[in-house]
Amino acid sequence: MRQSRGAVLPGLLASLALLLPPAASRGQAGQSVAPAPLPVVGAGKDGATATLSTLSRADGAASDIVFGRNVRGPYLLSWKGLRAGSESVVRDGVALARDADYTLDADTGVVAFALPLRPDQIARVSYRCDTPDARPNTSAQSLPLQWNMWERGQNRLTFRTLLQPSSGSEKDKTAQTPLSSLQFAGGMRIARNADLSSGLFLNLGGGDWLERSGLKLREQTRFRQGELAFSYRRAGAQFAQSDADDLKTGREIIEALGALKPLRGLSVATTLRQTTELLDTSKSGDAQSKSARGDTTREAGSVLTLALPTDGGKLEAGRTITTIAAGDGSAQTRTQDSAKIEGTVTRGTQIGVGYESLAGVSAPAKSGDAGAERTATYEQKTSVEVKHRPSEQLALTGAFGSSLSSSGAQDTTGLKVEALPFARIRKLKLTAGWEDTFRADGARRSRQALIELPPLPFGKTTLSGGVQEMSAPGVDRVTRLVNAASRPFRYLEVSGGVRLRDSALPTAAPDPDAVNTYNVKMALATSNRLRLTGKMARNPEGDDGAVRKVQAHALGLETDLGFVSLSGQYGVEDDYLKSRLLNTMELNLSLRLTHWDTLTTGFQGRSTLDQGTDATNTYLMTFTHKLGSAFDLSLSGSMTQRAANGLAAADGPDYKAEAKVGVKF
Repeated sequence: MRQSRGAVLPGLLASLALLLPPAASRGQAGQSVAPAPLPVVGAGKDGATATLSTLSRADGAASDIVFGRNVRGPYLLSWKGLRAGSESVVRDGVALARDADYTLDADTGVVAFALPLRPDQIARVSYRCDTPDARPNTSAQSLPLQWNMWERGQNRLTFRTLLQPSSGSEKDKTAQTPLSSLQFAGGMRIARNADLSSGLFLNLGGGDWLERSGLKLREQTRFRQGELAFSYRRAGAQFAQSDADDLKTGREIIEALGALKPLRGLSVATTLRQTTELLDTSKSGDAQSKSARGDTTREAGSVLTLALPTDGGKLEAGRTITTIAAGDGSAQTRTQDSAKIEGTVTRGTQIGVGYESLAGVSAPAKSGDAGAERTATYEQKTSVEVKHRPSEQLALTGAFGSSLSSSGAQDTTGLKVEALPFARIRKLKLTAGWEDTFRADGARRSRQALIELPPLPFGKTTLSGGVQEMSAPGVDRVTRLVNAASRPFRYLEVSGGVRLRDSALPTAAPDPDAVNTYNVKMALATSNRLRLTGKMARNPEGDDGAVRKVQAHALGLETDLGFVSLSGQYGVEDDYLKSRLLNTMELNLSLRLTHWDTLTTGFQGRSTLDQGTDATNTYLMTFTHKLGSAFDLSLSGSMTQRAANGLAAADGPDYKAEAKVGVKF
């Protein structure tokens, strides 16, 4: 986002909004519940991102704006324990496909992209965090400030600092200064086709400044047939500046990269990298041990890519040799070879063949057992995939894979058929597939036949279902599934599904995992100002196919009367096998005092009944003032109380107060 020289105040406010991270909270204190979403920016815990987060409604609809750091990820979202499959990801206005363009771990709230997200790119991740396990991803309460001192083309100099008050419960007395870090990042064009970038990240918390600080240098030279790059990165074992990109705590990395394109359609890439683990010996008291180094990993790899004359065809081959030298004198060497060819055989038929091998040798320490010998390991994988589309209504995909490892041999074969039987009924789709895996301990088989029906004329009803069969040594299970969604009236939406699982083995003992799954969701909106939601699930099935043996119910309410809005949700989850009961409650009340001012209060409660009773209650209050159409000023506070078996926690309530300046895009 560029700013004009005349827009000093808006530029300052926008910079604050793009650098202000969400404060850490114990519980769920930190979510914005104002009807008009207030964006808040934060630094990812893994140092790979800064995110701008909004929680627009009390029903758990959240949205994060992820700013690229020229890495694939991981990018930490503001929430974890998300509702699986509820996300939508848009990068620079283009919708991305799950598993193809990005991956998202709903449990940890981490998203990663197939291609690195450049610094000039922004991605919006929208999701729902209305599950009982949803929690804010905590990060250190901090206030980053940035000043672009000089920027002209490739020549730039940026100064950043981080105001991070220390927690009173910290035992580390060396980190008590509020001004915890100074960061200098710069870039310079040293020649027509050569750039130099650098970064210095100083820690002002006391102690060993070398172990707490970081350094980054990179030189890149481009020419007509390719490019060369050299880099040096070092971050001490106590480095804690999570917003410093490309720096990993406790690692020193020396890297050389080269890419050459001698001929049209031919490219060669080479990588040389040495990574040294820096040990944290601050507690040893030995002055000489502060420079102790751990394992050293050296990698040398090259990849050759050749474009074939067929449409989209290519040949790719590579080798990577990795040597790990441990501090005790032992060493490991791994050699990985890979080859892959893809191409179009005939019109509508593509084929891909891949080969990969991994050979390893381990040498014992010289001072170890005299009788110890070198050990060798070997793994090999081969795969073939054929895709054939004889017509627009039919697609066939066949695959074969073979692997050999120390655990034995394994072969996998599979076929998938997708058909649109009627050209005039595009919504009717048939899918069938089978997969067999053969191992030394037995065969594993999977079969499925699914159908998706076109929408029915009544209530825009959609139906899908089918049969799935899975067998393994000692397990033979058949699952019949039906999914339905309907809107019989303008103000009513109903959806749900059934999974009926049966064991096909004639054994006296029943299969403990052959349980049925039922789930129903409902939304009733009699008017634009009132909406009721409800859901029920028994033995819900996750995206990975695992079944949770619980019974869950939830009921929600949303009202909007113009100057005041109220929303709430109450949920119960019964883990009937462990006699564990979880209750959750959330209430939010928003009062619009004026056109520019909004006061919001909230309550979040969570109690668990197991061997004892654990309860967590959070009370929130937020005041928001609009500074025009693009900026908001927010003052918020929260108090979290914890109790076990009716007794309050010994450390007392957890208080938090913060001020935020947000910018709307």
